[in-house]
Amino acid sequence: MLSQSRWIAAAQSFWQRRSAQLMLIFSLLSMVWGIISGIMLTRDYAQSTRLIAYMALFVVVSVLFRMWLELARRAKQRAAIESAKSQGRLVKFMLERPALVEAAAVFATQVAVQYIAMFCLPLLFFARAWVSLGLALALAVVSLVDPWWSYFAKRSLCMAAARCFSAVIASSFCFAIFFPGHLAYFYHCLAVVAVVSVLPWQLLMEPRRRVFSDWLPSAVIGLLALVGAVTNQELRVPLLSVWLKDPGIGLSVEDHRLQGSWQDVEPRAKLLAAVAENKDVCCFTPIVSPSGVDAAVTHEWFMNDKVIDRIELSKVRGVGQVKGKAFRTFSCKRHIAGADTAQTLGCRVFLEGDIYLGRALVSFE
Repeated sequence: MLSQSRWIAAAQSFWQRRSAQLMLIFSLLSMVWGIISGIMLTRDYAQSTRLIAYMALFVVVSVLFRMWLELARRAKQRAAIESAKSQGRLVKFMLERPALVEAAAVFATQVAVQYIAMFCLPLLFFARAWVSLGLALALAVVSLVDPWWSYFAKRSLCMAAARCFSAVIASSFCFAIFFPGHLAYFYHCLAVVAVVSVLPWQLLMEPRRRVFSDWLPSAVIGLLALVGAVTNQELRVPLLSVWLKDPGIGLSVEDHRLQGSWQDVEPRAKLLAAVAENKDVCCFTPIVSPSGVDAAVTHEWFMNDKVIDRIELSKVRGVGQVKGKAFRTFSCKRHIAGADTAQTLGCRVFLEGDIYLGRALVSFE
């Protein structure tokens, strides 16, 4: 017994002297593990259920944690650990061990948000959704550093923003997989998800009359999400489970393959020669999408950032992510007015007339 007491005392003494260094090591190991796990993630349609599960875990635990913090604050004000007996053993147990509850909530939300952010980062990069990519990268970095996330998770406004963004990007991947026949409602769904996830649910624990300031932080975040949904197409959160595979511009399409593909930068003489010889200039945009997708495709041709034509194509049919197969769509133009002043030429690709998928672009010098 004495030996055991000495070991316990020695361990406690060691922890008091080295706790800061040990916590730093644990934090670094956690960060390294998070990065490795993120790199090794499998990103395919089969992971949609897991992604939704992590989204639900993050939103639900985050909301419950906010509600518990409010309950703990009220309980402390009323010295309610004694009065909590009337609220049940579980509540009393939680109120008596706030550090345990906090650690569990912080860990659960950290794991969930890490998975969501890491999963979506490469998809946002290939979709060229730079604003969303920047937000996802910032969220991933914060979640990888344990002290930062511990601080972040206790801030109501920070967690409301994280819930909103994480739920939106997770839904943007899963929507076409679960609802392939309802893509026209994609942005409506994202708006609902954003609003529900950003609501100040902790107010349910306060039996007082609501005032405008209670809703202001959530209203600001919700307004930003709404502005993002109606602003420039290229700034919106993309439909992450549908993407363009190696889009390009060239001189013709034969046997469903782009011929005479142009590079990102070409001499203007190449465009002028094609126009002079009455050749087709084609935008080739293979589309990878989940099975069940059956949606109209639109090519919006532009030159020097000015729209010169919109071409409605046949519907794209989802072929699933089988060996990277894609539904090959294309459109061609033969008469291009103002080609002698062209600095850029390209086409943007839209699904159901409004969902931006990406673009093919050539610059001329």
